[in-house]
Amino acid sequence: MLIGAGVLSAIVFIAWTNYCDAQAAQAVYPYTELRVSHNPFMVWWYFGDVHMRLNPGVWIKGGWRFLHATLGSLPFVALLLTALFQSGNLLAKFWLLAAFLTTLVFFHLVMIHWHYYLMCCPAVALLCGTTLARWESFCTEEIPKQWLMLTLAGVALISSAIDGVISMKIGMNYDCFPQEMSAIIRQNTKPEDKLIVYKCDPDWPGEVLFRSGRNGLFVPTLEGSPDGPTKKGLYDLLNNKADMQRLKSLGYNKLVLISESPVMFAVVAVNPGSQRKRIYYPSSISPQVDAWPVVYRSEDILIKEIPNAQPLAK
Repeated sequence: MLIGAGVLSAIVFIAWTNYCDAQAAQAVYPYTELRVSHNPFMVWWYFGDVHMRLNPGVWIKGGWRFLHATLGSLPFVALLLTALFQSGNLLAKFWLLAAFLTTLVFFHLVMIHWHYYLMCCPAVALLCGTTLARWESFCTEEIPKQWLMLTLAGVALISSAIDGVISMKIGMNYDCFPQEMSAIIRQNTKPEDKLIVYKCDPDWPGEVLFRSGRNGLFVPTLEGSPDGPTKKGLYDLLNNKADMQRLKSLGYNKLVLISESPVMFAVVAVNPGSQRKRIYYPSSISPQVDAWPVVYRSEDILIKEIPNAQPLAK
């Protein structure tokens, strides 16, 4: 069953990769070159290297992510280890082995992210459930043992809650700044508008576009990036007549500049000895851009109208 699932996944993966490469080839202003055949960096991004695989620190950090991503908190490791060292549960154990082999292939990609450990969750759930089912057989109707089980369960839950709060980085996971900025964009633009967006923090750029229901181009840096000639910075793009003429012809009619999230700033600023200051969107880009009409302005976000933009054909 696992081999069959692996073969089917590989076929889908190859078809999807070919489709994505075809779409990436059509990008006018790509955020980065995603095709493995055209960008050596992407080979390392997906697969890593031998040095990374031999680094104990990488394995320790990956193990930490695995335990929290699959179990929620460290106290539940007892359930997993008990099942691993007991006989049976071959499907779940082979599932974990398959996930481990997959990790060895896509080493860097899996190790630096949390969500890829989801592929282990069904196997971990089966193993932990088996342990709990066996432990249930030790429970009787005797009051002392009932109180013992309740006490142990309470201690485990409290420990899990404390460990979970520490490990899940509440501030970043529940930052409402992207939602607030998306609401402002939605209120001050039209659904047919196309936006040029620059953000001061490195968080995933598409979120404000998805949340606001708008189409747009994300500009990753202020100035040109050394990562490659295809990655244009904000100043490069807006001060280049040919680029602006092309963007206007494509219907881009709004410029959106977003400051760093206060919560993201606070997470870094509270570190001992930090003298970090919040990063705001640039107050000036060029005399020409500075003169564009302002649609909305606050210290968090600036929305400007791009003059002479061509309306999109319906």
